[in-house]
Parts: sequence; structure tokens; C-alpha cells
Amino acid sequence: TMKRIYSTLFERKNLLSSAGLCCTHSEEVEGAKLYSEFPNLFIVPNGIDVKKFDALPDRNTMETFYPQVKGKVVLFFMARIHYKKGLDLLIKACSLLRKESEDFHLIIAGEDEGGHLPEIHRLVDDLKLNSFVTFVGEVLKDKKELLMGGSDIFALTSRQEGDSIAIKEAMASSLPILISRQCHYPEFEKMGFAKVVTTDSADIKLALRGLMESAELRKEMGAKARNYVEKHVDRNIVNRDLVGVYEDIIHSRKTSRAWLTS
Repeated sequence: TMKRIYSTLFERKNLLSSAGLCCTHSEEVEGAKLYSEFPNLFIVPNGIDVKKFDALPDRNTMETFYPQVKGKVVLFFMARIHYKKGLDLLIKACSLLRKESEDFHLIIAGEDEGGHLPEIHRLVDDLKLNSFVTFVGEVLKDKKELLMGGSDIFALTSRQEGDSIAIKEAMASSLPILISRQCHYPEFEKMGFAKVVTTDSADIKLALRGLMESAELRKEMGAKARNYVEKHVDRNIVNRDLVGVYEDIIHSRKTSRAWLTS
């Protein structure tokens, strides 16, 4: 309530008078428009260093560290272990998937937040999925690259998301992605490198099953994902667009492609 009062009295005026208001994706733009009609909106997403994912370890390397994944389609989840990240939804989908196929293994990477991890462990136990799931904790640099390079599908079934870096890193790793609508990129499915699902575990299961059935489809989607981040999300491109907006503001013009024209 206090935030709404402050926003009405002060923040809306500040934002409306700003020279530029940055959004990270199109759905954030729509949210801003519901708040007010901003004349100076532009989109600059969070960028990543795409080249860091140029030469990842291969699947054979991964199997030397995690032999349990041999002969399986590897699903990779990487995020903080928190309720809003929807890991429970993915695990329940895997339980449904197991009734049709046992040719998968889920790797869960991420640090516990707010004590949610024990609940996830209990869910895996209750669903008798222990032999289908591996917890690896927080992963950084070499370990992250090992898992990205050896996995087959990246999945993030969040109930609430901002502008996920993990999704973009998976795309840079040439992985097809399975994401919830709450990840804010519905257009990725039309572009051919993502499955966008609801937070219903049955819906998630169907999408997983479809991706599991074709290695060729996964390879094709992964190539499209990599191509997209090279053109739109690489840090050098993002920095160039942001500098372009700043220069436009200084010179009272709108020449950068980042500005919204309508």
C-alpha cells in the first residue's frame, strides 16, 4: 500500500519525465504501459559473453563425472532452489514422464534459498525419482560449462522470472530450451528454439516428451538458439545498443534500434 501511494505521488512523475526508460523484454514493456503511457521506452536485454560458450566439454567428458547419465536424455535445470523457480513442477512432470519413458535424467544445479531444498528432496523421494535425479549444488565456470556441454535440454519452469541469464547461457551452449510463459519470452517458440509451457506439470511433460523423441530436432533448435544470442544477446551488441541510446539522449534524437517506435 505504501509503495502504491509513493508511486502515485512521486514515482510516476519521475518516470514520465525521464529521458529514457529501459525494459529488458517485450512483456516488461506491456507491464510498463499498464502503469502509464511512457514516451521514451527502449528495450535492452541482459547480455552475456557468448564466446565463453564456444568450446564446451562434450558428452563423453560429462559421463566421466556423472556416469548415471550414460544413454539418457539429460534435462538440465539451473537456478536458485526457490519456490518461484518452479522446480517442483518440473519434477512432477518428470514423474509423469517416467510412466512413458525412463530414458532421461534430470540434473539440478543451484543453491538453496529460504530452506526450499529439503522440500525438493522430499518430493523426489516421494515420487521415487532418486535414480533419475542428480543434485549438483551451485555451479560456476568449469562445472557449469561441463553441464551445459553435456546436457540435451535446458528447462526452467518458473512461476515468476525476470530476465534470466541462465536461459541465455543455455542458448549460447546450443541447447533447446523449455521455459514457462512466466519467463517472458513467448516469441522464442515461434522462432523455433524453445518450447513455451504453462505451469501445469502435464503440459511440461508433453513438451519434454516431444523434445526427447528427436535428437535431430534438439540439434536444430540448439543451433537456432545459438544464432539468436549471437545476434541479439551478446554483451558487445547489448553494450552497443545501450551506448546508442545514451548518445541519442544526449543529442535529443532516436536513432538506436532499441527505442520503441509505437
